[in-house]
Amino acid sequence: MGDKSTSNTTTTPNATTTQPAASKPVNKPTMNMAEFTQLKSGMSYKEATAIIGGPGEIMSESGSQGDSLHTVMYMYDGEGDIGANANLMFQGDKLQNKAQFGLK
Repeated sequence: MGDKSTSNTTTTPNATTTQPAASKPVNKPTMNMAEFTQLKSGMSYKEATAIIGGPGEIMSESGSQGDSLHTVMYMYDGEGDIGANANLMFQGDKLQNKAQFGLK
């Protein structure tokens, strides 16, 4: 049994290290103007991330998850001018507001 534990311990870090590297992109997703214009009020965060290609960075969050007033602001680096970015605000998992600077 000691050998199994050692094997599992050795295998688990290797698998853990290898799998995320293979399944997740090295760079975080960025947003371009074409993706930004596809985002519509009322769409879910899941729908938005399907368009953008991944999750954004949480800038602020208030309320409890699952609550209709749960509000989360996400930031994405943008494709375009230096400093290009986009912000998306979801309330109750529905897109309420979006803003961008310098996207192309």
